[in-house]
Amino acid sequence: MKRREDWAERLENFLEARGCYLSAQQKPFEWGTNDCAMFACDAVQEMTGVDLAAEFRGYGSEAGAAQAMAEYVRGRSIPPGCETLLEAVAVLVAREHGLEEIEPGLAQRGDVVLLRDDAGQHALGVMGFDGLLAVMRRDGAGVVIGHAIDRAWRV
Repeated sequence: MKRREDWAERLENFLEARGCYLSAQQKPFEWGTNDCAMFACDAVQEMTGVDLAAEFRGYGSEAGAAQAMAEYVRGRSIPPGCETLLEAVAVLVAREHGLEEIEPGLAQRGDVVLLRDDAGQHALGVMGFDGLLAVMRRDGAGVVIGHAIDRAWRV
């Protein structure tokens, strides 16, 4: 997978359009179209043209997300050490698309991260500018500081 030449501009425009900056109109959280997984996959698609979520797009609820993820991992070997279904899906998708897993502290702008949200639940996000994590939460998109990154992948 290769980033487009104008990936940085595309990422900035994507984050602006999704409401990650205070000046932007927020696009609300919506299962299957604008949740944390789709947010991260859409950012990668914007930067590379590759849709990481092609096999599990289309769900419309929290239960549908769980079902889509369970179907995705069915028949695949879940990597050891995965605490949640979201983590297992993220690891498998990254491996299947050739994204290199890196040490979380080495994540840079445009890389995908698995972090823990304010409630301690896993969420997917993207490294934004100046080391800020951009993530879609149930209360909308934004940037977060000081959250523990459990895993990261170079895009």
